[in-house]
Amino acid sequence: QTDTVRVSKGGGTVRFGPSIEGAYPPTVVVRAMGRRSNTGRRRAKEASIEAQAMHGDEIDRTETRRNERDGMQMERRPTGIQAHPTQSTVVVVRNKAAYLVDEKKCETIRIVHTDASEPREQGIRSVRFHPTGTRIVTAGDDKHLRLWDEQLKQCLEDVAMNKKISATAFVAEKNAVLVADKFGDVHVVEFYGPHATSEARPFLGHFGSAIQDIRLSPCGSFVVTCDADGKIRVSRMPKKLRLGCHVIESYCLGHRGSVFHAAFVHGVDSARLLLSCGEDGTLRLWDFHMGEQLDQFDLNLGEDFSDRRNLDPSPANGNGANDSDVSAGCEARLEQRQRELWRLPPSRYIFLVADESDQVFAAGQAASSVVHIFAVDARTQKIALQQRLLCPEGHLVLCGTFNAAGELLLLTEAKQGHAAFLLQACRSPGAQSFVVGRFWRLDSDENIGSS
Repeated sequence: QTDTVRVSKGGGTVRFGPSIEGAYPPTVVVRAMGRRSNTGRRRAKEASIEAQAMHGDEIDRTETRRNERDGMQMERRPTGIQAHPTQSTVVVVRNKAAYLVDEKKCETIRIVHTDASEPREQGIRSVRFHPTGTRIVTAGDDKHLRLWDEQLKQCLEDVAMNKKISATAFVAEKNAVLVADKFGDVHVVEFYGPHATSEARPFLGHFGSAIQDIRLSPCGSFVVTCDADGKIRVSRMPKKLRLGCHVIESYCLGHRGSVFHAAFVHGVDSARLLLSCGEDGTLRLWDFHMGEQLDQFDLNLGEDFSDRRNLDPSPANGNGANDSDVSAGCEARLEQRQRELWRLPPSRYIFLVADESDQVFAAGQAASSVVHIFAVDARTQKIALQQRLLCPEGHLVLCGTFNAAGELLLLTEAKQGHAAFLLQACRSPGAQSFVVGRFWRLDSDENIGSS
């Protein structure tokens, strides 16, 4: 219950709110009432000061916890990794540096740093290879979109944007790049062709919600954007990019919190399927044409909520239970676990990468040592967990990608010393599972170890 104390007529109201299922301490809300006069404002301020004196520690703890929660929802570390579509080179970005790595020789070929005068927090947040592998694009918090050659030797184009960049995507047919920022806008930059220009033109918007990821469908007819408000927007790709993207195919709604990444399921039988991961720790399968959720897997609890057979309760007594009791028990346990999920703290950043050739997906929480390997059955439209890959001791995963050979590459960080490593996991002979093969430091040519 909420107790409201009237301080004075026309002054202010001090309301002491209870904690929400023990998740947060009691909060104090001061609300001005009556006329907007100087006397009313002064009395409301006095009431606020008195309330803070009574519950100051609880207010500070609540505010600190809210700030940490908001920061976890909106921000992730400036890291990224992208493999060449045909060769053995990999581009890794970490903070303000971009590394070109030869994974076969286990050595770093080149290191490129952005403007050293910028703060350390303003790092590179997106790196993409052109589908042909001839160009590399990098962008981040310094508000610059840079186009490089495939060896990171020369910066071919440098386009200044107005906002911090959060995601990029190549439009190969149009020789253009889609650039998304943290204020919910997507711009298009055409580097080649008859309409080539170094200026960014508006393409689409998310009404002020930070865009986390942008993906193009395999057929090139749709563009998917994910934002921090839990929305996945599916738009039709226009024939002329400079005119903007105005036709919305559907919205995929269901995530609680930010949607970090999305990936299309390739194949003839899965042309309508889209996979996404979000801040709520769930992996969701969608029919993106209709905006309908088909399946869900929870990474926090390691169980599939859509499969109610996993939630069958044990009989209360040795004599068993009838069907109605079991059904009621299933519903009760399902609701209980969903409530527990709501009370979980905000998830860390979750990455999602896809191997287009073998229909294999990898997802994992940042700063953890476990990576989940999934497959999508297009016939049953279900998410199937194939493996939980455990990284070597002392390594924390930051992000990952698949290379042209179907091997999983993970960017990891040491628990002590914060050194960056590149970890390679290949398929075991005669099996579908992945096995950690080798790992090495990005700033060292020496192969650190193998398992």
